[in-house]
Amino acid sequence: MTDPEDHDRRTAASPAEEALRASEDRLRLIMADSGDGAAVLRVGDTGIGVSPAMLSRLFEEEPMLESLDLRHVGPAPKMGLELKPRMNFLAGDNGLGKSFLLDVAWWALTRTWAREKVIPRRDKDATPAIAYRYGAKTGPFGFRSTFDRKTESWALKQGRPPIPGMVLYAQVDGGFSVWDPARNYWKRDVAPDRPAAYIFKVDEVWNGLREGERSLCEGLIRDWASWQREGGEAYHQLTRVLDRLSPSRQERLAPGRLTRISVTEPVDHPTVVELKEFGWARRGDANAWLTSSVFDLKEPRSVEAEEAITAALSLLRQDSPDLEEVERVDGLLRNSLSDVDRFWVRWSAHRDSLAEGR
Repeated sequence: MTDPEDHDRRTAASPAEEALRASEDRLRLIMADSGDGAAVLRVGDTGIGVSPAMLSRLFEEEPMLESLDLRHVGPAPKMGLELKPRMNFLAGDNGLGKSFLLDVAWWALTRTWAREKVIPRRDKDATPAIAYRYGAKTGPFGFRSTFDRKTESWALKQGRPPIPGMVLYAQVDGGFSVWDPARNYWKRDVAPDRPAAYIFKVDEVWNGLREGERSLCEGLIRDWASWQREGGEAYHQLTRVLDRLSPSRQERLAPGRLTRISVTEPVDHPTVVELKEFGWARRGDANAWLTSSVFDLKEPRSVEAEEAITAALSLLRQDSPDLEEVERVDGLLRNSLSDVDRFWVRWSAHRDSLAEGR
C-alpha cells in the first residue's frame, strides 16, 4: 500500500522504476528460515529487469531495516546485526539464534510476534533491551525497547510503523506470517476485531485461516480455484509466479484443470501436472530411466549440465574454436558436472590439445 503523501514527494521516474516501486510498496521484506543452518533476510526482490544503479537509487529512497542490537535477551548477553540492502544470509549451527533473530526482526517491523513472545532471562542486574534502526527519506531513526517484567511486555514506538508495505515471514515449519498495513495497522478503538497479523500454520496456508467462526483467509486451494475460474488479474499474477518457479525453460509450470479429489468433498483442487500412465519396462540403472520417455531428458544430468554439454559438443565439432569460448564452456562444465563424469574424458583431451597448439 502506498502512502499518498509519500507518493507526492516522489520525483518523475521511468516505467521500470515505477513498476519496481509499485511492487516494493506491496512487498517490503521477505524473511525465510530454511532450518538447515541458514536463514535469509531478503529485501525487495521483484524480478523486474532494472539496472543495478536504478536498484541502488530506489533502495536508498525507501525505508529499510538496517540493524538490530539486543542486550540481555536471546542466546547471548549482547548480539548485534548490521543488515545490507536487498539480501542477507545468516549461517551457523542449529541453536545459535538464527530463527530468534528473524523473530525479532519481524517484531521490529510489525510490532507483533509471529510465534512465542521473546521473554528475557531473569537477571535483576540486567536491563533487557531490543534496539533497531531504519533508514528513511527523512534520515535514519531508531527505537530502543525495554522489557517490563510486571506486564511481561516490550515497549512499543507509538505511531504508524515506518515500513509502508507488506512483510512476509516464511518459517522453517512451512508456515507463514504476513503483516499488511492495509489490514493489520488499525487503532484498537477504531477496529478492535482486526488481527494484529496473519499467522498461518502449514495446513492453514492450504486450507484457510480462521479466527473462531470468522474466516480470515480462504487458503491457497480455494483462492487458486476462484482465481482460475474468474480469469482476472489475480490469476494472471499466479501464472507468472508459477512460470518464474519453473525448473527450466523446457519445463514450464502452468495451471492445469481444476479437479475434484473426492466425491464427498465439494472442493475444486488446482493442478500443475498432468499424470500419464506408462507401461512397465525393464530400464536398468537410474540413468536409463532419466533418458527414457518417462523423464524425457536428453542426458541423465541436470539441466545446467545438459546445456553445458550441448555447448561443449558444438565446440568439439569446430576445427578452430574460439579459445575464450572454450574457457567459458569449460567453466560451465566444472560448475555442473561431477569430477567422475564420463564426458570429462572426451572434453579434457580436446581442451588439452587446443592448449598445446597455442
